[in-house]
Amino acid sequence: TDYGAVGDGITDNTKAFEAALGKGKRMVYIPEGVFIVKGLKLPSYTCLIGEGKDKTVLKLANETPKKAILITNSSPIRGNHHILVQGMTLDWNVERLPQSDRTSSGNNRSSCLTYAHVTYGWVKDVAARNAGLHCFDVSAAYYTYLGDGTRSRWPSQYIWLDHLSGYGFGDDGITTHHSSHILITNSHMCDPSGRAHMKGFSNSNGFEVDDGSDDVWLINNSSTRCFGGVEIKAHGTASAASNVHIIGHISIHDNRSY
Repeated sequence: TDYGAVGDGITDNTKAFEAALGKGKRMVYIPEGVFIVKGLKLPSYTCLIGEGKDKTVLKLANETPKKAILITNSSPIRGNHHILVQGMTLDWNVERLPQSDRTSSGNNRSSCLTYAHVTYGWVKDVAARNAGLHCFDVSAAYYTYLGDGTRSRWPSQYIWLDHLSGYGFGDDGITTHHSSHILITNSHMCDPSGRAHMKGFSNSNGFEVDDGSDDVWLINNSSTRCFGGVEIKAHGTASAASNVHIIGHISIHDNRSY
């Protein structure tokens, strides 16, 4: 708000957030309210901190394109490091799209939060709703499908996701791709829309450890009414995930638990 942001659910605050974030090395505090943006890109050494889930809400503007990510890092090719997002709700505003549309635009776009080529990242006490693709995605800069034994360049590493919740996602709640050393704890994903898939098909999982992921730990999480509670896999043209550990997962009314 020191930079002109207004949490009235109407005003476009993108420029105010860009000014507050600057080139990084800043802690940006967001008070209670609904803050409309067209997507935020976080530099290295950034802490973005709200007042809590359902108190501080970041929401995509109605005119934002389908490919938009609500929060991501600023330099997926060069890479970013030391980024924290904490204490807020992320609303991808799927209502802005026609009801008949599939909600994702391909690759690792159309999500609430994507860390792409981030080293040392944290997401804590954050809710995500109605993401076009994923609620939370720990990814390389781009997904690639270059055959077994290959991994994408520019992975994310050393990421901790804790006390997250999500629903209404078009594909998966929390997912990882071509990245390593990831800890996912105390999180709950439920009730996907499946709208990223063709009509009549769905593979919307609460937690998905996908292509080329390595050294991933899922501890004390839960899922409800998803296609799969936890799915560990790869597409047929990519390397399978490896070194994945599941401890204390609770699955309730998922089509399959694991």
